[in-house]
Amino acid sequence: MNSLALISSPFQLLSLGEYSYQTKINKCIIIVLYQSKKELEQINAMSDIYNTQITHYVRGRRLIQYFELKKILKRYKNIDNILLGNFFSEPHIYALDKIKYKDVIVLDDGMVVHKIPDYINTNKNILKKSLLRTIALKALGINIRFPKKIKLFSIFNIVTNKSIELISNRMLFLNSTMGVLKPSNKIIVIGQPFVELNTLNQVVYCDYLKKIITIYKRDILYFPSRKETLSNINSIGKIKGIKVINSNLNIELYLIKKSFTPKVIIGFTSSALVTLNKLFNNNTSRITITSFKLKFLKNRFNGNFYEKIYEKFTEYGINYKSLNI
Repeated sequence: MNSLALISSPFQLLSLGEYSYQTKINKCIIIVLYQSKKELEQINAMSDIYNTQITHYVRGRRLIQYFELKKILKRYKNIDNILLGNFFSEPHIYALDKIKYKDVIVLDDGMVVHKIPDYINTNKNILKKSLLRTIALKALGINIRFPKKIKLFSIFNIVTNKSIELISNRMLFLNSTMGVLKPSNKIIVIGQPFVELNTLNQVVYCDYLKKIITIYKRDILYFPSRKETLSNINSIGKIKGIKVINSNLNIELYLIKKSFTPKVIIGFTSSALVTLNKLFNNNTSRITITSFKLKFLKNRFNGNFYEKIYEKFTEYGINYKSLNI
């Protein structure tokens, strides 16, 4: 069976690794789209964990990626399964217009997958788009046509419809690699690129982190997102009571490799809160996992996206509370 996957994040590659392990895929053409060195390091580290072979690398901004993808996809005529790392990524969807395929499998890309049932078979866009960008894509002959029917491989409880077949990701590979994890008293905060995405300014984000230190009255470990810039991470590292963790692994694999579980994990809108809860909170281990609700300066998405994420957290046993400053 011929499979082709488009991947642009470590979590997507984790999902692909679990899908390959669970469904016994022997061969898969993997195209990685990336923008920064940090992204590439984390994706390659994830590739080593799952022993996957990446076939093509495409670096650059989206317009450049379209042209590079077009050249690569010319080599592949007929594909049985095309695996998309991100249903809402236009470069990923662009590939559907360039090759023949039988089935579309969409992989996990975080909490955003809960929105797929609202957008599949519609002409709506989840991200706010400028008219200039829309005109530019049409002028360049770049067609973005979302699939009418998909199979969704996910750890999440997605409400399906006639267009979506859900395949449950049981994280069989990760569970098989977990040895004995030693409990610790550490507190870890999972960072997110709110400053880089202009949804918070740096001063406000740092104030939120300082408030967390005062709430727990102890030092915390800060696990940055791969999309956070070095300058912002350095600013966070200067806050008294914070130690930044430098790792080319995502948070789940970092804890497995280091063989410990923290006492408390704190996050905001990160899907890692759900995966960590599923992986580590069982009869032999218990981590307190909390989401803090922030006041964002602006919303990158159409609709009340962030509010829905917090509501979904409660369905997965993740408590959230407002973090006022």
